[in-house]
Amino acid sequence: MKLEVFSGKEGICERVAIILKELETKALEKSNYFTIAISGGSLPLLLKNVNKENFSKWIILLADERCVENDSDDSNAKLIDNELFGSTNIKPFRFIKINSEFLNDTKKVCENYYGQMRETWKELGLPCTGSSLIIDCALLGMGPDGHTCSLFPDHDILRSVEFLDYVENSPKPPPKRITLTLNALKMCENVVFLVTGASKNKVIEDIFKKDQKMKYPAGIVSEINSNSTWLLDIDAASLINYKDNFIK
Repeated sequence: MKLEVFSGKEGICERVAIILKELETKALEKSNYFTIAISGGSLPLLLKNVNKENFSKWIILLADERCVENDSDDSNAKLIDNELFGSTNIKPFRFIKINSEFLNDTKKVCENYYGQMRETWKELGLPCTGSSLIIDCALLGMGPDGHTCSLFPDHDILRSVEFLDYVENSPKPPPKRITLTLNALKMCENVVFLVTGASKNKVIEDIFKKDQKMKYPAGIVSEINSNSTWLLDIDAASLINYKDNFIK
């Protein structure tokens, strides 16, 4: 688990752009595509510096998604579209979104989305292990309660044995969602967390200072995936000793 701390969001924006370029280059050395799962919330706002040169080789997945229309203001897909592609004519090779035809049945939304993913991996010869698809990078945020994706503390979703699963009683609205599971995130080649704001500092203290990672879904992900990197601003890191991890 790597930790880097920055004085503000701008430093995180610059650093995540560098990391994604490095991971993209590594992926394209062994494949024609770079696969990345991106979560929603405020995270896409930190991607403004991402290099767009090879977007046509990106396959973008939703690390989690609310079961709403893709043009809804609650849609993670819409937010990612606006932030990554709103100012460019370059589009990803594929951006897999939910099929709104099934919005009245969360299980079908989940099954259809996983089916789209499987078809893409099979079509392009991308790596997988059994029912688990190998994703080059999962780009995740974290809530003040320590949740990541739509994996909430003490929720049944944490015990899912699936790769992708659904939630119908999310403690945060809207209640119906699909999400990559802990099983999926464990299999990712790399996980990068972007965390900002003082509302997250207590969870960060528990994870990094008090060795209480397993209390929080985000901490569990770091425990089960050794290629995890955390990029924090000083507000999120204010309760830990980050002197040796401070970048700028």
